[in-house]
Amino acid sequence: MKYSIVNYQDIDELSFRFDAEFYHPEYLSNQLIIKKYENGHIKFGKIIKYISGGATPLGANYPETGIPFLRVQNIMNNYFNDDDIVYITEADHDLLKRSKLKENDVLLTITGISYGKSAVVIKKYEGANINQHSVKIELDTSRFLPYFISTFLNSSYGKKQSDKFIVGITRPALDYKRIREYLIPLLSLDFQRLIEKIGIKSHNTIDHANYLYSQAEHILLSELELLN
Repeated sequence: MKYSIVNYQDIDELSFRFDAEFYHPEYLSNQLIIKKYENGHIKFGKIIKYISGGATPLGANYPETGIPFLRVQNIMNNYFNDDDIVYITEADHDLLKRSKLKENDVLLTITGISYGKSAVVIKKYEGANINQHSVKIELDTSRFLPYFISTFLNSSYGKKQSDKFIVGITRPALDYKRIREYLIPLLSLDFQRLIEKIGIKSHNTIDHANYLYSQAEHILLSELELLN
């Protein structure tokens, strides 16, 4: 049987939680590993310049075209799935100006069974928007690069922190205060640039694969005389 022994002085003051899940040995071990990292660590809130979630427009009647509106099913682990993307009007977009996306914003899903997924906003989605089930995060990029942060949040060390801080049973959710409490290891910018390079290459590879698939589909339908 797994159990944790926690000093009363170490009880989490932010939420004052006493439930066993919050102090699960796996979560405590995860935090201890980060805290003991030889180059040190920092709380996520120290490097967040701005964080905001969006909202779903009243009625949620999505037009055929307009401003791309990213939902949790579109935000994957360091990439985007646009198979089921919807759009909102310019008017709704203006009402949701706090969550307008900029290139290199870090997105994090915060509710439902898909919580804890993170991706960096690429040029393709600059000017898009998100609903209330995700947040956009602007970083202090003088110290941390977006692709490193999203990769860390998707890793087991980041996901276990999401698992630790999640609240709710029927509708799991992460709140902004808890997100700011995540522990981030202090890695060199050179190492972070390597992660960034791989992340960008991954996006380009996915785009190229989608293009090749589209071309193959076009050729097949053309040969079968089913193109139209």
